[in-house]
Amino acid sequence: MSETPTPEPFKPDTEEEIAELRGQLDASDAIIRARNREIAALNARITGKDEIIAEAEEQIARLESDMSYVLLKVSEDKKSATTGKDLSEIESANLLNQLKGKRKKSKADLADIETMLEILNQEI
Repeated sequence: MSETPTPEPFKPDTEEEIAELRGQLDASDAIIRARNREIAALNARITGKDEIIAEAEEQIARLESDMSYVLLKVSEDKKSATTGKDLSEIESANLLNQLKGKRKKSKADLADIETMLEILNQEI
């Protein structure tokens, strides 16, 4: 039978090879540290952007809420507003009396109120 040779453990032949390998290891470590710093900087930027996005989302929610409120008020105002049909039913004399009640020295007369009602009816 033939004998199989036993593999020798890894032994660098010279101190130069060890120094070269250590240099490569140090260079790799330096690259890894630089990449880690870059990653940390990118994470900080992402966190900053996330905060900006969160603030924008809050502002959008507030604006949507405000817009819903305004639309609700406009809808309510439209429902409670006097329509052209309602204006024709209001008596001019009644409006004149209400105006005089609010303004003691009103210079408007019944003809002025009738003219205003006609204008309002045309616009509506």
